Amino acid sequence: MSYAKYQDQSIPLTDTFVAIQFGFKADSWILLNDDSTGTNEVAWSYDGTNIHGTLKPTEAISLDTADVHQIFLKYINSAPAYRLIVNGSF
Repeated sequence: MSYAKYQDQSIPLTDTFVAIQFGFKADSWILLNDDSTGTNEVAWSYDGTNIHGTLKPTEAISLDTADVHQIFLKYINSAPAYRLIVNGSF
């Protein structure tokens, strides 16, 4: 088993879910909303339809997952600055 890491903060988010594919099975991921002011929220989904969580400005979340090869992100009010970091294996 090989260790893998994916990191991105440049894929433009829209008001509909954008699929972000890692190319490997995620074991854990971290999502950070880097906006420091305002109401720009980022939402994530495992299926691209339902919102499974949101982050307000300056919030972050770290989750352990099993067998996830992609995640879906979108903005709620307006596009925030964000970072997505995914750790996993091939």
